[in-house]
Amino acid sequence: MAANVNLVAKRGLDEDLGRLLASEPAAMADPFPLWNRLRNEHPIHVLGDLCLFSGNQAVRKLIDDPRVGHNSSGKGKRAAAVRARLSTDEKVAFDEVSAFEARYMSRTDGEAHDRLRRIAQRTFTPRRIAQIREIIQTNANKLLDELARDPVPDLMKFAYRLPLIIIGDMLGIPEKDLDMVHEWSSKLGRNRGGTDAPALVEAHRAMTEFRSYIEKMLVELRARPRNADDISLIGDLLDATQGEILSEVELTAMMVVLLFAGHETTTNLIGSGLLALLQNDQWDRLCAEPDSAPKAVEELLRFVSPVQWVGRFIYEALEIDGHQLSEGDTIFLVLAAANRDPAAFENPDVLDIGRAGARNHVAFGMGSHFCLGSPLARMEGVIAFTVLAQRFPRLRLVPGALNWRGNAMLRSLSNLPVELSPQVRS
Repeated sequence: MAANVNLVAKRGLDEDLGRLLASEPAAMADPFPLWNRLRNEHPIHVLGDLCLFSGNQAVRKLIDDPRVGHNSSGKGKRAAAVRARLSTDEKVAFDEVSAFEARYMSRTDGEAHDRLRRIAQRTFTPRRIAQIREIIQTNANKLLDELARDPVPDLMKFAYRLPLIIIGDMLGIPEKDLDMVHEWSSKLGRNRGGTDAPALVEAHRAMTEFRSYIEKMLVELRARPRNADDISLIGDLLDATQGEILSEVELTAMMVVLLFAGHETTTNLIGSGLLALLQNDQWDRLCAEPDSAPKAVEELLRFVSPVQWVGRFIYEALEIDGHQLSEGDTIFLVLAAANRDPAAFENPDVLDIGRAGARNHVAFGMGSHFCLGSPLARMEGVIAFTVLAQRFPRLRLVPGALNWRGNAMLRSLSNLPVELSPQVRS
């Protein structure tokens, strides 16, 4: 009888996980109870051709293990099974998207990754990050001025527009093209490794258009005189062709991944973070203690986990916590579950912007693949919440349904209607 009960429970868990991994909006609305259940009941869980790890300790062990590769694009047993179900045209899209994604710095390992990271680090220097602080502040206030004129302000306009403007400016993307870039990024993000054929086809089209746009932009930039005071990153990437060589496709892939990673995750931090503050009685506390914004950002990175999980590919057979992983296996490291593991954080489901040790989260990864843009994301988050708290301390949610969009790995609000009530506290 107990075995039957366990089987039924596992089947129910698998069904719930299936809905979430399929990015069903209702499942994305609040995935954390499911992640908690997964971690507490089955911290190592086999779901078809996928294995999920959700405990903080296991995630930390695997996230930078040299036997665990970062490039699962088109590789392994799971990818082979997904590809086998596709039509001939869809297989072409699958292969081309996978080959291009494999060029992303985040999908490379070993010397290939080290080389690309050295080149990228020239762009994310502390000096340049400091230079753009004023630019972030100026744009944040400008966007909030515009938002305050809306009858029902939607904070997601601010949450997605601010980081998009900043990374676009840093990479030399004209403001008139930002919405188009955002749409390409969204379509790339909706692709789930080819498991949803229509999303794969859309991602392939977006990738093709994105690449064509960037390649044209690079031609124009090479013909343009360099401004010594220009803080854009593109000059450094172009200069990389002079020393450590970037091929044309590597340069294009670098631009794509910087544009994508430079705004999607920060949008989720600001949007989901603000919602969490308002729903967990922490907004008034932040407004009363504006200097706590840096600690609040760390706690929000832990609490909302802008990237819910990361995929990895097993290069070499290994055993972890009694579970055997074979070469070719695909695993998911569930960052959102690891960030709420009671073995790592006290009262992990409580949002506490004054939490000691919040920075021990794994939201930005660890080790050699630690997120290169984390200083920029942190700065944007701190400035966004500080400016909002200073200007609109009585900000409140407008009652009504909230909708979620995109990929459950990068779950993002579609709307966040609020009352700004811009009255300064006495």
